[in-house]
Amino acid sequence: MGDMIRTELEDVVGVDNVSTRESDRMIYGVDYFWVGRMWADRGQIPPMPDFIVCPDNSLEVSKILKIANYYKIPVNIWGGGSGSQGGALPMAGGILIDMKRMCRLIALDEESRTITAEAGMIFQQLEWYANEKGYSCQHIPSCLTCGTVGGALGHRGIGIMSTKYGKIDDQCINMEIVLPNGDIMNTLPVPKHAAGPDLNRIFIGSEGTLGVITKATFKLFDQPESRQFRAFLFPDMHSGLMAGRDMLQKVKPSILRFFDEAETTSIIKKILGFEKKGCFMNLAVEGVQRIADIEME
Repeated sequence: MGDMIRTELEDVVGVDNVSTRESDRMIYGVDYFWVGRMWADRGQIPPMPDFIVCPDNSLEVSKILKIANYYKIPVNIWGGGSGSQGGALPMAGGILIDMKRMCRLIALDEESRTITAEAGMIFQQLEWYANEKGYSCQHIPSCLTCGTVGGALGHRGIGIMSTKYGKIDDQCINMEIVLPNGDIMNTLPVPKHAAGPDLNRIFIGSEGTLGVITKATFKLFDQPESRQFRAFLFPDMHSGLMAGRDMLQKVKPSILRFFDEAETTSIIKKILGFEKKGCFMNLAVEGVQRIADIEME
């Protein structure tokens, strides 16, 4: 049975894009989740897929899912392997679809201010494409250089600039999705609409359980003329939280991060080289110079 399934998968994506080697399968048993890393550190065998398949386009993804449906095989989706909660680990074996061959830029529309790419593209690459034209996606998470477009959507990613520009579900306009039965669908090509449910919100954050995201379109933002940073130290968490609340009633900073006493001690000692008690706040405002100046004031 295994040889038959492998042959069918090879017919879809090519012999070189299917693997059942144990050394390859073990790689996909570890992401950034501490449990998987603990298993590897202690010499235990991690959960492994039975087949690793690397599709090149949405039609191939569709055919893979139809094969999985026919044989009743579990399917896991793998982007960059940067998840920190173990969501991509193939706990039930089966087929693992590695999306990284699907990494093409589809379009950059300067009139509509949108950028469209396949879901296997590393998000840093998408940001670089936007930067070349003077724009930014403004989705800047800690996994920017290793997480994929599909991964950001799959776990409803939040970047450090989200206070001003929104989270990934705010920035995504529409997606192409392959449903579990192999059907290919596209959500509406507008950011918000008043006709029926918002399908983007159904699939974003679903961790690959409702379908395979294969393509997505995002908003583009002008690179800010001015970006200003400030740091504040509050005596306790309550006073800092109240100050953050008051600021957000008046301005929209791009960054507003607040750390408790333990994190503050670690940050100040590590970066500045001395100890200081209190709670640290990191703030940034940005945009047109004059407006940024007023917001900071």
